[in-house]
Amino acid sequence: MAEPKKHILVVDDEPTWIKVLRYFLESRGYSVESVGSATEALSTLRTYHPDLILTDVRMPEMNGFDLLAKIRTMPETSKTPVVFFSAIDDYDARRTARRSSLPRRSSSRLSRSWPSASSAARDLVGTTSSAS
Repeated sequence: MAEPKKHILVVDDEPTWIKVLRYFLESRGYSVESVGSATEALSTLRTYHPDLILTDVRMPEMNGFDLLAKIRTMPETSKTPVVFFSAIDDYDARRTARRSSLPRRSSSRLSRSWPSASSAARDLVGTTSSAS
């Protein structure tokens, strides 16, 4: 019997990155939901409870670190693994992550590229038997 697909929420304000991540993750057997902002993510998370959240670090309105803080206050998602990613080498984001507890927590990671984010997804939630 096939294992059910793992569900991932992708949060990014860049539609191109969402399409790339969606294609990459779906081709590996994950079910992907995506939203274009942290505000949309919080709204979506009221009814959708993914196995993993992948979020961009830099977004308008609310950055990924502030999104994580809000996610951790929601009972349904307080323990959901979160992986941060950024298409740019973001010194400020890495410094903020190092100063916080993020790198030391098994449920939060900072990845500098989408392949790293995909590897983190595999590490944190595994794959489905239908993944290639």
